Parts: sequence; structure tokens; C-alpha cells
Amino acid sequence: MFTEKKIAGFADWSAVIGGILQAAGLEGFLDDTMLQIEEFDVQLEQAAAMARPWHEQCASSWLFVKDTFDFALKAGYINADDTEQKKLQKVANALNKLRMRNLPGGYYFERNPEARGSQWRVVLNANNGR
Repeated sequence: MFTEKKIAGFADWSAVIGGILQAAGLEGFLDDTMLQIEEFDVQLEQAAAMARPWHEQCASSWLFVKDTFDFALKAGYINADDTEQKKLQKVANALNKLRMRNLPGGYYFERNPEARGSQWRVVLNANNGR
């Protein structure tokens, strides 16, 4: 990360970067800004905040819900002072709602159909376009 000098605002930054790209003959800078703003979904970003570290640490290994508490806590799905049963319910409900939904970064949650109990994994699908 560049830390030497920061531009005060986005307008200044976009003028500088836009000028560089324009001089280089590249078109379309910031053309999809409104589309990106409209596509931003807080719930999906929260889910991606749980999926990203989960996948980095566990790859595509199956985990029981109780083994995902650290990821869920950091993403804000559970509170540290929740009971274990409440944590289980909150995470299981969240995962069921998010099952097979494409998340920012190319992740999705998948439930193990062959397992007894609730086993989940995070799959990275780089071909989903996000």
C-alpha cells in the first residue's frame, strides 16, 4: 500500500488517474460507476467478509457450523457473548440464506449433501464475473 502521500479526495484522484488513462488512449474510465454503486449489497459484502478468510485458511474443506464461529464473529454474524446454541442458529441461518449465492470476490457457500449434520465449505469460483 502506498503511504507516502495521499490525495485529499476522490475527485482529485479521479482527475489524475483519468488524465493518465486518457493520455494513454484508454477509454471508459469510471463509465460503470453508478452500476457498481447500485450493485453494492451490504449483506453480500458481509458474507464475502466471512467467506474470504474461511477459504484462505481452509480452502474447500468441509467444516461443521461450530467450526466457523471465528469467521462468523469477524464478519459480524455472531457476538462473542452469544451462547453456543445462539451462535449455531445464527450461523446456520445465515449460511442457509447464502447457500450457492455468488459473493463478491467469486466465493459461494455450499452445503455437504452427504453429511450427517450441517457441514459447509467455501468455494472460489473465479468464473462468476465479480
